[in-house]
Formats: sequence, structure tokens, C-alpha cells
Amino acid sequence: MITKFHLIDFVRSARNWKKPIITICAIAVIGSGTIGLLMDKVYESIATIYPANPSLTDKSYLFNPGNGNLSVELYGSKEDVDRIISIAKSGQVLVHVIHKFELFKHYEIEINKEKGGHYDAAISTLKKNLDIVKTEYRGIEIKVRDKNKDLAAKIANEIVNKTDEVAQNMILSSRNQMKEMFDEALKERENKVDQITDSLILAKKKYAKYMLMNIAEKAEIITTDITQTKVSLRELSAQYENLIKQYDASDLRIVSLNSQISGLRERLKTLKEEWEINQDNQRIFAKAEELIKILKLKQDFAIDELKTHQKTHDTYILSANQKVSFIYVMEKAHPADKENQVLPLIVLGSLFITLIITVITATVLDKFSDRIKSAI
Repeated sequence: MITKFHLIDFVRSARNWKKPIITICAIAVIGSGTIGLLMDKVYESIATIYPANPSLTDKSYLFNPGNGNLSVELYGSKEDVDRIISIAKSGQVLVHVIHKFELFKHYEIEINKEKGGHYDAAISTLKKNLDIVKTEYRGIEIKVRDKNKDLAAKIANEIVNKTDEVAQNMILSSRNQMKEMFDEALKERENKVDQITDSLILAKKKYAKYMLMNIAEKAEIITTDITQTKVSLRELSAQYENLIKQYDASDLRIVSLNSQISGLRERLKTLKEEWEINQDNQRIFAKAEELIKILKLKQDFAIDELKTHQKTHDTYILSANQKVSFIYVMEKAHPADKENQVLPLIVLGSLFITLIITVITATVLDKFSDRIKSAI
């Protein structure tokens, strides 16, 4: 049969067994206090930091005209807080601290290179003495406990320094990758400008003779010459028609007119040939002029694009090469004036646990005693 316990049972048993309970609790307090006094004194040092907003150290962001009207927070976001905490707890930071302060010796950890595992033991011990927690206003507290109060402060401050260094390297590494991408893009744009410029030079060289010709003026001169030649030819032909009716073909005037008319006809033929050639030149000139115009527009656009990209590229170089702290240290860790008050916690904890156990035990004994009496 299952025995049921009620609150009144515990209160009655506590009264019945008052003296033994008080005696046992007193022994527990004395014992835990003695143990606490025999324990090494522990000191706690606290460093308080705030992650900086990465945008404040990014020149590519700060000097972008499009960001001029945007408000930028001084401190980092929740994601930045989580990132800094993750870095501070990382093996990279903890191993650095272990080596710098020779914590193997300090924690009395035996280094066995054959079996290994001494790093795990040192990291585990350091983590037991380390608390990294968020504060209410997106800050971070790094708490280090140690029996050496000076060492506790040094470890806390070194964790801050190394965390900042790792954070810088992470962000600068990312920016360097971006810079490499901009380097490649910049080379592509430079090559594009060079190719267009070469094409423009070749086009000007190819059509140089047409550029030097005053084709329009020449066309006008040829047209005028053709018109004048045709007029002269018509006049001489009219004279010839009148004279041939009056004189023999062997007449010197007739022979002279024939010679002049033949000359004008040859000149008219030559002028028409020149006019055709000039027309071809005009078409070539128009084509060359259009080609050079297009290439010049392409060159101007490519140069403007190159200048814009060069400006952005230079900004990223400044940003990538700039080492700026990504952590605001609000309060450095200092050696503690007082030891960490663990003794009261040990005594109170021991007293509470002993009281609970003795009351439960007394209640169980009373219940069994009652059942034995009722059975008899």
C-alpha cells in the first residue's frame, strides 16, 4: 500500500524531531564552514566590453555618398554580441591564454605528449573558472576566477585583447577577399579601356587619309567643274553645228572646234570618274566617322566606369589595410580587493540540503512508526 504524505505530516515530524534536526543541521553548517575555510581563496576579476559596429570602421561604408543620411549605431547589434562571445569562448583564444600564462603549470596539469589530452584538461579547467555573459544593454562581461587575483585580472584582459585581434583578422580577411575581387574587376575594366583605345587608334590610322581630305569641298568643286564643262561643251557644239553648215570639215575653225569639243568630252569623262571616286570616299568617310564616333563614346563610358571603380577600389584598399579595434573596453579587469564570497553559499547550500533530507527522513520514520503501531 502506497503511503501518502501531506504538508502537515512534514510540519508535525519537524516538531517531533526538532532537536535531532537542529543538531544534524548544526553539524552540517560547522562541517561545510570548516571545509569552505580550508579551501583556497578564489578571486574574481571582471572586464566589461561592448562590440563596436563594424560599419563605423568600414571606410567603404562611411565615405559612400549614398549612406550620408543613414544613422549608424555606435555599438554592435545582437549578432555582433553573439559573434564576440563565440570568439571569446573559442579554442583559438583559450589556447593562446593557456600558453601565455603557462596555465598547465598553474593548474598543475601533467603534460603527457604521448597520450595527449593536456589541452583538453587545461581548457576544461579554464572554462570552469570563466564566465562570459551578456549584460542588459548589449554588453559583455568576462569573469575570471582564480586563487591568484593578479592572474585572474590578466587572463580576463588578455581574453579581451585576443578576442579583438581575432575579430579584426576575421573582418579584415573578409575585406581582403573583397579587395581581391575589386582588383580583378579593375583589371578587366583597364583591359577594356585599352582594347577600345587600341581599336580607336587603328580606326584613325586606317581612315587617316579620308580624315585629311576635305571631301565635301572637293565634291562641290567637281560638281562645279562638271557643270562648267557641260556648258562649255554645249556652246562649242552649237558653234560647230553652225560652222559645219557653212564650211568644209577640213576648215581650220572646224578642226579647232572638234579638238576643243573632244577635249571637253574627255575632261567631262574624267570629272565624272572623279565624282564617282569622291562619292565612294564620302561613303567611306561617313562610315569611318560613325565608327570613330561610336568608339569614342565607348571609350568615354569605359573611362568613366574605370574612374568610378578605381575610386571604390581605393576606398576598399584603405578599409582593408586599416586595423581598428572592434571592441569598446568599458572597464578593464583589475585585481579583486575581496575574495569571491563562496563560503556563505556553501554553508547555506549545505544547511538547506541537510534540512530537507532530515525533515523527509523524520517524516518517513514517523509514517512507518505509525503503521507498525497500527499493525500491532
